[in-house]
Amino acid sequence: MGEIVYIDGDMMSSAEAKISIFDRGFLYGDGLFETIRVYAKRPFLLERHLDRLRSSARVLKISCQPVSELESIVQAVLQANNVEDGVLKIILTRGTGERGLDFSEDAKPTLIVTLTGGISYTEDMYDEGFSAAFVPEARSLGYLKSLNCLTNVVAKAFAKSRGAQEALFVRDGFVTEGTMSNVFAVRGRRLVTPALSHKILPGITREHVLSLAADAGMDFCEGSLLREELQESDEVFITNSILEIMPVVMIEGKKIGDGAPGATTAALRDKYRKSIIPYLKENKGA
Repeated sequence: MGEIVYIDGDMMSSAEAKISIFDRGFLYGDGLFETIRVYAKRPFLLERHLDRLRSSARVLKISCQPVSELESIVQAVLQANNVEDGVLKIILTRGTGERGLDFSEDAKPTLIVTLTGGISYTEDMYDEGFSAAFVPEARSLGYLKSLNCLTNVVAKAFAKSRGAQEALFVRDGFVTEGTMSNVFAVRGRRLVTPALSHKILPGITREHVLSLAADAGMDFCEGSLLREELQESDEVFITNSILEIMPVVMIEGKKIGDGAPGATTAALRDKYRKSIIPYLKENKGA
């Protein structure tokens, strides 16, 4: 029967799932999404993801259920599927409406929750690291987890054509973020990541990594990174909920450091993995 998914109050098999062709998420990308890593049937940092979803929905004037209701829906999907480790996705659109770009604030939103098993990233990938390419920043709503991802899709395809796994956006000479990730650099003894003032996505994993760095007494800075500074860094890595922490060893054909994943990146990834263990214990049986 495939995965069991949730759509607007109903649980059904993924084969049966459908939305209206007039849904604004489908027509205009008028909606939001959150992607959450699931470990041992428990969604990591779920509350932070739900808070971001609701905050973004307020910006777009899309009605969204309370956190408690969203948590109940997520738990129902987790229980309905035989998936231990995988990816939980929450999609919120403005719903169906009249033809045209105008919308009513009273529109009934569409809420979809899916859960798929398996993670496509292997240990070999972390051992070897990713390559990246630069692309010009052409987005204005990068700080929202919007369904409107065409710019990211095109940028990722460009990176792939260059033999790279990620594209990094550059605006006015400064690196902002990746198509699917936040960016970090290790420069000397300092960890540097673009500040939220660059209108980047406030990544949940980004926030967690900064918290881990603070707990470890690491010197870190949320500031600015010129593209040349990023390429000249000792180490570079990218983060998102599914990737966790992925080393970047080459950008535009130029090696980062000695061209291998660095010690600081490895140490932070170890801390990240260890941070999952007590979280799962605290949420056991939830």
